[in-house]
Amino acid sequence: MLPPKGMVFTENKKFAALAERKDGKDNIGIYYAGNEWKMINQIECDTFDLQDIKWINGDSAILVYDTALESKILVYSAATNDVLVRYEPDSLGLGIKSLQVSPNESIVAAGLHDANIVLYNNLTA
Repeated sequence: MLPPKGMVFTENKKFAALAERKDGKDNIGIYYAGNEWKMINQIECDTFDLQDIKWINGDSAILVYDTALESKILVYSAATNDVLVRYEPDSLGLGIKSLQVSPNESIVAAGLHDANIVLYNNLTA
């Protein structure tokens, strides 16, 4: 069974990130997932319609990708809310259909609706 989009746990299952929409804006709630769940941070995203999120960088950052029409990929610091990386296409197309991160997190592969794949090098971005 696949996990639902928009909710992801850290590898150690201590924290969860949940995509939320508040007042018409995309947000990510960071929750401590102990005995009693507690929100510890909230990130307001620079997205039009957030599609999915993934923990990266040893669970210290959250990768976000936007609607197919925007095709924007953002990486936020989970602690400071800063945008660490921003990928935006030169031209708008059909956009991102799926996204995968390599095991060492150096490459982000975006599968596009037009059947192309775009590779982003996270080490030199």
